[in-house]
Amino acid sequence: MVAVNFDEAGVCFASNDTEYQFLSFDLANAQIFELIKQLLENNDIEKVVYDAKFMMHLLNQYQITLNNFFDVSVASYILNATEKEINLETLAVQKGLPAECLAVDLLKLKQTALKELEQMNMLNLYYDLELKLVPVLYEMEVAGIKVDAETIKTLSQKYKQEELELTKQIYELAGEEFNIKSPKQLQEILFDKLKLQYKGKKSTSI
Repeated sequence: MVAVNFDEAGVCFASNDTEYQFLSFDLANAQIFELIKQLLENNDIEKVVYDAKFMMHLLNQYQITLNNFFDVSVASYILNATEKEINLETLAVQKGLPAECLAVDLLKLKQTALKELEQMNMLNLYYDLELKLVPVLYEMEVAGIKVDAETIKTLSQKYKQEELELTKQIYELAGEEFNIKSPKQLQEILFDKLKLQYKGKKSTSI
């Protein structure tokens, strides 16, 4: 496992809490780029990153593919769905980390996120749904789509009304109003209040 933090200037790697290396794109030669490519495309090595989709777009400029990754930003979103999106440095500070080397912080943030996801029974949601959506969304953004603006507007109005009606029905069934988009609050309503039985297998993979 290795943490990887990219910005427009270069890339920083960290394999533990004390050892890290920054490589500048301006100074990197063909041999260094090839080593970076081999590491990021290696399916046997997990890369801990923040905002993998952004990294995929950045790496695409260098014909590099990101394989086998843990996205801390996705885990953070699941755990704090109602909060405003933040960057890696802000998250590190919120978690009491020094933010001096963000690649090192990523390793610690991953372990914290895994513990919180497991405590809230959200490991399956992370690994089986949210994480798998990242490369799908990336490919959609790269490909792009053509749309009929008027049709989209009509459908938007239609589905907005349907959403309001369904939301009202959900509130009635739950007996209270809550943030449906929050996995945490949804879990509390379904499993703690309504006592629905969870039949899936709980993932423990890391």
